[in-house]
Amino acid sequence: MVEVKSTQIGKESMRFEQLLENIKFLKIFLLRLLHKAKWIYLLLIFAIAIGISGWTVESNFIRIPIIGFHDIVDTQNPAELPPQRLAFSIDYTKQDLSVFLEYLIKENYWLLSSQDLYVYFIEKSQPIPAQKIGQKPIMIAFDDGYKGVHENALPVLEKLALAHNKKGKFVLFVNPHFLGVDMGRDFLPHTTCNDLRDGYKKGFYDVQSHGFTHKNLTQINGQELEFEIAKSKL
Repeated sequence: MVEVKSTQIGKESMRFEQLLENIKFLKIFLLRLLHKAKWIYLLLIFAIAIGISGWTVESNFIRIPIIGFHDIVDTQNPAELPPQRLAFSIDYTKQDLSVFLEYLIKENYWLLSSQDLYVYFIEKSQPIPAQKIGQKPIMIAFDDGYKGVHENALPVLEKLALAHNKKGKFVLFVNPHFLGVDMGRDFLPHTTCNDLRDGYKKGFYDVQSHGFTHKNLTQINGQELEFEIAKSKL
């Protein structure tokens, strides 16, 4: 019995020594591998760090839709339909706009002014007002200052604001040179200063410059550009 135990102990001792040798060999192999592949692991760590940084930036990035319109026509008013008035490709109906705006109000969208966009989302100089937190920002803009915006779009916004107790803004980009101009059926009539003043006083209009005479500002010289911008502010 003792001899058997002695033989078993001897065999176990040899196995243990072999195990230590194997571990020592594996350790040396791993150290050499890590030394050779060190740059790969550094690159991997760097890539992971960049990825995490990217996710952080993405989480603070907000995409804000800016939906642009021109003239708004009432399809239930014969005076605004051919042949009384020419149809233009930029026309959008009061009826469709009403459906669209009601969807935005019900889905908790925040109709931004240009100041809202700049202060809260571009410059971020002020925190978002408590009553606006959780709302989805969007801007509804109208180019060229056409009469149909005041006659057809504003009443829709006023009605929705009253029904849902939630007021939003229209951003109107106007050309002062054409304010109040109505050249008949072949042309779209423009809104007036009194119209803009009315919508602004009611809290629905944010009036911004679209140049003085609607010239392409990228295709004029410096003197003309200065004139277009300066006069549009008067």
